[in-house]
Amino acid sequence: MLGCLSVSSLHATVLPFVGKIIFPYIISEEPCIFYKGNRIPVYKQYNDDGSTLFTYEVCEDKKAQNVSFVVCPRLDLETESNTIYFLKLNETIPYTFLDLTGTRTYSPTGGLAQFSWSAQEKKVTADTAYKLPDDVIIFFFNPEYVQFVVKSWSQDANVRMLPDCVIHKHVAQDVVQKELVQAQFVATDMKTVHAGFHGGQKKQYGRIIATMMPK
Repeated sequence: MLGCLSVSSLHATVLPFVGKIIFPYIISEEPCIFYKGNRIPVYKQYNDDGSTLFTYEVCEDKKAQNVSFVVCPRLDLETESNTIYFLKLNETIPYTFLDLTGTRTYSPTGGLAQFSWSAQEKKVTADTAYKLPDDVIIFFFNPEYVQFVVKSWSQDANVRMLPDCVIHKHVAQDVVQKELVQAQFVATDMKTVHAGFHGGQKKQYGRIIATMMPK
């Protein structure tokens, strides 16, 4: 993995931003992650505790201070005369839209600074036509089943850690599997759409920032 490292060796400003999706049981279907119009590869790992971990990465400027992340079952398109202008959320469909801002804290013992994300949940409005940023990371899934855990990284780390998406244990395995299968159909549509759309390991620490519970 960490394919961005080969890029960063040539262009020191580019680093991998790494995220994880954790299911509490064995899952065969891969989650669908999109970024800048492309489906992002995920890497599966079965853990000894019976959980399934999927890891993915996106390449970004190491100086990037803001990242947008959305979890939703599907998206709508703003079009005119067969031209796609932007992706947008449907206000009638559940979603979680996070605006992540990089923050830095200093060790009281004088050690290396730790970096993390300050997360703010946002709502799209009619004033902005429910538009999503062009560089948003999209996870096609029911947000009511997801808990987010913010990660931190040290000043000399060669990766930036995106929030973990942890699937609630009380959500039945067959329900989750169905969500992932439905996301595959959405992903197929997205790939068709975007074909013509222009528009060293460090110890990690976590904290829960949002919990979306099923109704």
